[in-house]
Amino acid sequence: MREVLYTIGYNRPLTADVWEMGLFGDTGAITAPGQFINLRLEGLFLRRPISVCRWDREGLTIIYKVVGRGTEDMEKVRSRLARGREEFAAARDFDYFVINDTVDHAVEEIRAIMLSEHCRPEERMEMIGP
Repeated sequence: MREVLYTIGYNRPLTADVWEMGLFGDTGAITAPGQFINLRLEGLFLRRPISVCRWDREGLTIIYKVVGRGTEDMEKVRSRLARGREEFAAARDFDYFVINDTVDHAVEEIRAIMLSEHCRPEERMEMIGP
């Protein structure tokens, strides 16, 4: 199996629970509509087999129905990406920036932030007196 990284170009609703997603990237392994691709989604162990609706050299289109957690997550990808872009644009205005790549790493960073906040002079002055 050949692994390819695609960029989500669009993800738009066709009906209340059926969506069309455009993925851009190498389509050299795609030979016909109806061929399956196996999508790996963050946080889910099993890949999602989805049939290719159409393709060209720049990308492919899939159409999927939201029926459970795996496809529901795909529906949320676009909104999370948009929110991420907004947060990234404002990142320099934040005091701290935690990247939630893994839970353990994010918890470690948040604990470090809490400790550093507790160690600020204005916090410590009360401990040592007037």
